Amino acid sequence: MLHIQVALLLLLAICCTSSRTTVKTVQQGATVNEPIISVSTLDKHDQLMAYHGGELSAQYFCDNGTCHNHPESVCQFKIYSGDLCLIIPNVNVSNSGEYKVVLNELKDVRTLILRVEEVPQHSLLIWLVPVIAASVIAAGLFLVIRLKYKKPGFQRTATTSI
Repeated sequence: MLHIQVALLLLLAICCTSSRTTVKTVQQGATVNEPIISVSTLDKHDQLMAYHGGELSAQYFCDNGTCHNHPESVCQFKIYSGDLCLIIPNVNVSNSGEYKVVLNELKDVRTLILRVEEVPQHSLLIWLVPVIAASVIAAGLFLVIRLKYKKPGFQRTATTSI
């Protein structure tokens, strides 16, 4: 199923890519930081919204020049280097798809097609096996050194009492 979704996303990206469309591939768990619009182009009463799968994901309001995010938004808009960026935190496969950013409910500003790659389950084992091997080697060296430098005469002997 995932392969079909990826193929459809790539087909959509090839057919519909324009200067306002960005295709981005990230790994699961990453945070997406995508520039959307220059802050200088925003008016003092503008409203910017990001939709994912038809649902509102982020909302940015400007009221007389004072701008802020909707507090319950899953995603956020933040200003970096003069651009208003869409921030999608801790992405997973369900975040894959099209994000459409709209200004004042009228103008399509940007489309982001996000592809999230799953982290393989065996990647933990690839990291864990050398750590376990190094721990076993260190424990073995510790025992060898301890036995080699053990002082004679301090061995405990069994005693019996009557």
